[in-house]
Amino acid sequence: LAVTAFLSLQFGNIRLAPDPLFSMYPSGHPFLPALQAIKEMAPEPRMLIAILEVKNGDIYNQETIRKIDGITKGLMEIEGVLPGRITSLTRGMDHYENTGEGLAMGSILGMRWPETDEDFEKLKRKVAVNPMGLGRFVSYDGTAVMISAPLVDGNEEALMGSLPSGVEAIRSREEDARHNLYFMGQQLIEAQMTALGTRHIPVAAAATFLVILVALLAYFRTLRGVLLPLVVMVVSLLWTLGMLGASGVEFNPMPLVFPLILGLFSLTYGVLIVEQYDRAYPLTRDKAQAISTAYGRAPVAGAIATAGLVLLSLFMAAVPVFRDFAWLGLFWLVGTGAVVGLLLPVLL
Repeated sequence: LAVTAFLSLQFGNIRLAPDPLFSMYPSGHPFLPALQAIKEMAPEPRMLIAILEVKNGDIYNQETIRKIDGITKGLMEIEGVLPGRITSLTRGMDHYENTGEGLAMGSILGMRWPETDEDFEKLKRKVAVNPMGLGRFVSYDGTAVMISAPLVDGNEEALMGSLPSGVEAIRSREEDARHNLYFMGQQLIEAQMTALGTRHIPVAAAATFLVILVALLAYFRTLRGVLLPLVVMVVSLLWTLGMLGASGVEFNPMPLVFPLILGLFSLTYGVLIVEQYDRAYPLTRDKAQAISTAYGRAPVAGAIATAGLVLLSLFMAAVPVFRDFAWLGLFWLVGTGAVVGLLLPVLL
């Protein structure tokens, strides 16, 4: 119980792999040095990108210009966005023009936003010659415009909380029947995955446990038959993930279902022991003898050892993510061995 409590406290130390997709490539793959060199030479910018698309027509109308400005101002209010470095058609895009007094610089929209058809034609010409115009912040056909918002370095917790909610608030306010609004960026994807996990993983876990609970109740029809296999599953998972956190080994979130599969293995071993115990106890009326008989009839020790050896063999794999599986398998082997071999007989 003390070890279980200690390992439960290590959950906060679980580290996610910073680049999960990179660990999918086999070690020594000929593309890896090139990919690494590209990453070091041109690191991915911490950027939130918004794309506003007009369904019919183009962006050169008052309604769309107002929406671009509304999205730009909305991005400035999101915590973690650098407001002074946001670039859009209404902010940060300068127009240069030769005049009799020299080179003049000003906003691409000018001192007064365009209102007439002539004003918008003039804006089109400015966009066409601007180095940040066509092909960069405005699509070649003029039906879509991009808004870029650099993000601060660090403070990931603030970004995880502010980006999804801020983006959804802008989308609900600015998207309508004539406009589609898209957001993208690595940090946004990570924040959305974290938010989805926070909302849905507990629900999925609760639904899984409910199905297991009903299945165990239908099979054993006793409180012992329901609770003991669940305890084996939960405690073995606590040990597995706790040792992962204490070890400092990074966890790859891509195969998120893998720990659940290991937990179901542990559940199976608990079911086998409880089933054999229920068969042996009515014949002997002696708990110690029934436990001994149950462990003799159910080959759980060999099954755990076999599964553990299979998982440990993944250490020889060339793909890093499989070696991450092997570490989880090692921790699961220790945890399940302790729970099934030591805790379950005590509980029985």
